[in-house]
Amino acid sequence: MIRIEMTEHEAKAFLVMLEQAADEFGNHGCNDFDVGQVLRLPEDKAIEVAKELRLGMIQDKVIDPEEAETRGPYLYDWLILAWLKRKIKNALTPASG
Repeated sequence: MIRIEMTEHEAKAFLVMLEQAADEFGNHGCNDFDVGQVLRLPEDKAIEVAKELRLGMIQDKVIDPEEAETRGPYLYDWLILAWLKRKIKNALTPASG
């Protein structure tokens, strides 16, 4: 686990950028995020990391378990961005009060 410190305004700006990026990436012809290639992992480790990310998205209610695509080390890039956006938004909720 890592912690990143941001001011509320930095987090809000980042949230907007994630939202715009998720929308843009959703319009790409190919939405594959190859965990192995991007993180420079061997295939077996990449599959394990992709599974961990999918489980995180399920736990955070970004996707339903039955909708979780299981294509080895591949995820949808726009879905990762949407998930990160939700994490930032949830972190801002108490501060925005």
